[in-house]
Amino acid sequence: MSDAVIDIDMVAPESSTSDGFYWHQSRDSSISKVAVQLFQIAANHDGEDFDTAKTAIDSEYEVLRGRVSERHGGKFQTAIQAYRETGWISVDDGKLRITPAGKQALLLLGQTPDFLKAVPQFLVELLARFQLNNPARPPTRGAGGDLRTSSDIFPYWTIWKIMRECDDRITIEELQRFVFRIHRHEQIAESIRSIKAFRIDLAAGKTPAELDSTYSPRLEGANGEPKYWMARAGMQIGKNPGLIEKPTNSHTYEFNKYYLPLIDAVLANEPVFRDNLSAQTWMAYLGQSVDLDPSSGDEGAEGGAEDVKPLDVQIGADDVLALEVERLVASGSRSFLLTGPPGTSKSWYARQLAARIVKGDSNRVRLVQFHASYGYEDFIEGFVPEVVEGQQLPSFVRKWKVFAEVCDLARDGHLAVIIIDEFSRGDAGRIFGEALTYMETDYRDQSFRLASGRDFVVPANVIIIATMNPNDRSVSAVDVAMQRRFEVIRMLPNDTILESLLQQNDMAPELIQRVLAFFTVCQEVMPHGGLGHAYFVGAKDKLTLKRLWTYKLEPLFAQELQFVPDDLARIISAYGILMAE
Repeated sequence: MSDAVIDIDMVAPESSTSDGFYWHQSRDSSISKVAVQLFQIAANHDGEDFDTAKTAIDSEYEVLRGRVSERHGGKFQTAIQAYRETGWISVDDGKLRITPAGKQALLLLGQTPDFLKAVPQFLVELLARFQLNNPARPPTRGAGGDLRTSSDIFPYWTIWKIMRECDDRITIEELQRFVFRIHRHEQIAESIRSIKAFRIDLAAGKTPAELDSTYSPRLEGANGEPKYWMARAGMQIGKNPGLIEKPTNSHTYEFNKYYLPLIDAVLANEPVFRDNLSAQTWMAYLGQSVDLDPSSGDEGAEGGAEDVKPLDVQIGADDVLALEVERLVASGSRSFLLTGPPGTSKSWYARQLAARIVKGDSNRVRLVQFHASYGYEDFIEGFVPEVVEGQQLPSFVRKWKVFAEVCDLARDGHLAVIIIDEFSRGDAGRIFGEALTYMETDYRDQSFRLASGRDFVVPANVIIIATMNPNDRSVSAVDVAMQRRFEVIRMLPNDTILESLLQQNDMAPELIQRVLAFFTVCQEVMPHGGLGHAYFVGAKDKLTLKRLWTYKLEPLFAQELQFVPDDLARIISAYGILMAE
């Protein structure tokens, strides 16, 4: 084996922590645009002598990028560590080897319309395998070496586990105080308890000195830098949606809720630490290809859709909006667009309307989210890689996707519903393709031909319920031609709904009145439609209100009102009145 090794080095200087142990990684990525280009170049040198190959790879990379790497030993000498962490490249007997997982990644990169289509499942499975203490790690250095060899932590699995147990979020400070110090798997549960207690103390207003006296101090400087760990744990590539998202100017990482079923499936399979392996055996295990389509014989939809289970109808029989939608459906309407600012219950109502339309049958409802990289091949039909036993590289199999599945469900004469969250975040015209015309009621049940040559029909019994924030400046406006295909239903902030929510939470009547007064001020000063009532869904008392302010409202107001200081000051003053004794 060559000494070009994986990029996990957990050795801390004696002064950085009490026991000399912390998680540490190099500052290279395997999934950035630059890293992907370098990997594609490296793949052309599969099987070559490593020392010869790395020089050629650097030379070809410099031609491509137009500049020379200033790194000691060259760009590839250091970048290979990140590829080894994701299991794409190994060095065996001095030879550069592209692993089966690496060949799978190469095929996805080069032949699918967009690598992002397979990234979530592909990388989650690979990263979940990775353990800090592995035989391909760098040589032990420093006082923490003995601790490193006794660690059994799977870092990415651990991050996902802790986030899932801690309200699907983690702050930079919590990573630095608790997560990056975990040495053994049995310490994960205690770390989760500590994070929850820390949040209570922080919300109660304890000072940094008081927190330091109770909890581990923060890792400082490069030792505590979370962005490289979290970029990989969240599979963030440029501006595209990732598994984990961190809003601008926020210190909190949050799960993208649409990937939670995938995360839950991975967390259900607790990894087993592998000890006493050779470096070659370790890389053979880490570099196994990922089965991206375990039901490859089934031409049903997959990849980006989840069953809505269970379908619990919570809206009353006399709900005004539900009754109006039912009247519209009875009169022939088939497409609905719920539009309004964040926190106005659009997504909740979409699910409730769907549940009511199908009378609680979860098998007749599908949920998707549009985003910048979502396309026709995710929605109508597309190709997915299939690993065939005895075949060196995966094959591609054409599959019907989620909208086609819903159309198939509706052919039995009963209604079927597809819910599309964040409708305006995708290019709807490109996503629907030829089906765009046939989603209109006048063209339902008419056969037409897809680009693949297959015939397709959008049945009259398919109901489309979409949600969008029309004032979101980060997305494109839905054009008139698209919007006219929908019945547009405006969802606005509602103080009556807010009061009902707070009463259900057993909030004190006097505090409810204060919240309503604060809510009124928010509507008067907030741009783009106001502040939604659903922000307060978990508010019960002053402690939960303080958490809401700290983690949700204050960052929102600071961003939205940054150029209107008088309005921001008014909001802050109103919050002070709300929380006054």
